[in-house]
Amino acid sequence: MTQMAVTSGYEGVELRFLEGEDSLWKLPVFQGGALADARRGIADRGLFIACVGTSCRFHFSDPQERRRWLDEGRRMAELAAALGSPGIRVFGDKIQPGADRDSTRGWIADGIRQLAEEIREIGVAVWLETHGDFASSAETMEILRVFGDSTTGVVWDPANALSDGGEQPIGVAGVFGSTLRHVHLRDLDCREGKWEPVLTGEGRLPLPEIVSELRKINYGGFISFEWEKKWADPMIAMAVSAEQLRLLNSGDLAAAFELSASAGWNQTVEDWSMLMELAPEGCFGIEADGRLVSTTTLVCYGQRLAWIGMVLTNAEYRGRGFARRLLAEALDRADSMGVKTVKLDATDQGRPLYEKLGFSSEQAIERWTRTGSPGLTRSAHKFHRYVHDLDREAVGVDRSELLEMLSKRSDIYKSANGFLFSRDGRTARYLGPCVASDGPAAQALISELIDASPQDRWFWDLFPANRDAVAIASKLGFVRQRCLTRMTRGRPLLGRNDMVYAIAGFELG
Repeated sequence: MTQMAVTSGYEGVELRFLEGEDSLWKLPVFQGGALADARRGIADRGLFIACVGTSCRFHFSDPQERRRWLDEGRRMAELAAALGSPGIRVFGDKIQPGADRDSTRGWIADGIRQLAEEIREIGVAVWLETHGDFASSAETMEILRVFGDSTTGVVWDPANALSDGGEQPIGVAGVFGSTLRHVHLRDLDCREGKWEPVLTGEGRLPLPEIVSELRKINYGGFISFEWEKKWADPMIAMAVSAEQLRLLNSGDLAAAFELSASAGWNQTVEDWSMLMELAPEGCFGIEADGRLVSTTTLVCYGQRLAWIGMVLTNAEYRGRGFARRLLAEALDRADSMGVKTVKLDATDQGRPLYEKLGFSSEQAIERWTRTGSPGLTRSAHKFHRYVHDLDREAVGVDRSELLEMLSKRSDIYKSANGFLFSRDGRTARYLGPCVASDGPAAQALISELIDASPQDRWFWDLFPANRDAVAIASKLGFVRQRCLTRMTRGRPLLGRNDMVYAIAGFELG
């Protein structure tokens, strides 16, 4: 298991059961010289014992029964100290027949207080897990308040809190604050009215959002992936949980292009390269089984606007929550940078997920196409900096860096009242961005472009609310191909959409 942890990228392990035994101190491997060998073997693999899980619980009215569990806790704490672990996990746990909640809470608090006092000199702390009839954050914090020991902390298990206490996890991390010492993560799904464990990403627990909230409170402890053999093969479960979320780099260009091409998208390798150069800290991917299987990009135009795009997942890996995880990461970055508005262009299939993440519909956006064969970039007018001012007026933010990068690989048509870019695509030439003060100015620019390459196939993304844009597209032989929804999160930002005759791309805005 420790070797699996290393190869899967884990940094530590949490001890719970071994050979069916939860009183780990009884096992020969954790006694005498074998204990030192065990600690050395774990350390040699670069792993840390994050926590030692006990079965200690103090919900009993009988003092002798609580004493039995105090003795068990002390022995487990001694083992934890010998292994270099900072804490032991204990339960509350359940209200017993004939007892009430207040009395049970008192017994639990008293038992934890006694255990904390008895093991204080060992240098190991007591961590109370959200579990059983006291699984909610409110009940857990009330137990801590009753006995008032500042060294005791919390093991937050959002799955327990949901299944046992009915508590949704969003907002809970902030309730625990500095008392939070350790976190258990596993996924759940509700089947026939009963919560059951499922593989990571296949259930209903918002795992990426939970991790995002932990970051917001500067949580510095371990996040422990929890799985028991009775649920399924733990080796499969560990592998599923170990997919790596990371930033994309130039070595990912071929794999990223394969993802977008497999989805039938028009972006080229050069488009991907530009995104990574434009937003090196905003291009995210998930690697699984040694290959890139999911992506999302975040392009920030200062702090006023950020754009999400390239939300892709390999067909073999869909249904595991990768897109949601990447989107949560991108939004977490946008929030940490103080970005006021985040936008994206959504398909009907993607809208429900985006709505769950706080996005709302702003307006329709459509892709229009003109038949032909993919053409090649031609020489046209050179880039002029006054384009920045016109673009800023239309869009409402400064996209100078984007326009400068696009200018290096685009045809540019300009006039006193507008500009038009066009560039190569995988299956069609791309028309946009195009900004103009009025319809005649836009039509003159677009007609000049089309007249110069009448045999080319074209994609053009526009707002149907801009009726002049629709009229020009129809007149030049374009037809509507797809309908999407522009969605927004945060402070409203509309700009001058009457000046926008073609956007820069679904991934750029």
